Amino acid sequence: ADQILGRPDKEIIGAEAWRSVSPYLLRARAGETVGFDQQIPYGSGGPRWVHATYLPNIDAHGHVGGIVVHVIDIAERVSSEQKITLLNQRLQRRVQEMQVIFNTVPIGLSIADRADGKHIRGNAALEQMLGLPANSELSMRQHTFAGICVMHNGVELATEDLPMERAFRGETVSNQILEIARAGQGQAATVLC
Repeated sequence: ADQILGRPDKEIIGAEAWRSVSPYLLRARAGETVGFDQQIPYGSGGPRWVHATYLPNIDAHGHVGGIVVHVIDIAERVSSEQKITLLNQRLQRRVQEMQVIFNTVPIGLSIADRADGKHIRGNAALEQMLGLPANSELSMRQHTFAGICVMHNGVELATEDLPMERAFRGETVSNQILEIARAGQGQAATVLC
């Protein structure tokens, strides 16, 4: 406390830091509560990310008698947020790459957009193979599904026995040959799952 009491603000935090925070202090001295997150170039300790709140101490006559300053070091939080941002950018890039592959690969693929299997979409190759219009709903859990019949050895599979449904339950689906036909059409496509 002896190192702070009686000394000017600028002298305590350093000239560079003073230039960063003085606009906020002026607002607080005018009676406004101010909060901000910023990297402050403190003279003695170097730049630090802080969350600061300046609370004016206003008396009964509306005069600001002083300011209560509350400062928290948020360097760890900012570092974590920056890492999350970088990870999200990388993830977005990977998603875009996978979407390009999904859209252009000349084999039929389907993707469940939800873990409950209520929305399954196929790529253009699968839609063409099955004679479906673009953006058809493939989930048999939906009322708007594309009207396809999935069979194994000529027997229609129940919804819970479909490869995607089994995968949702954690089963590995591999090397299963299925026949897929649109309802009301005799021709079926043979697929390997």
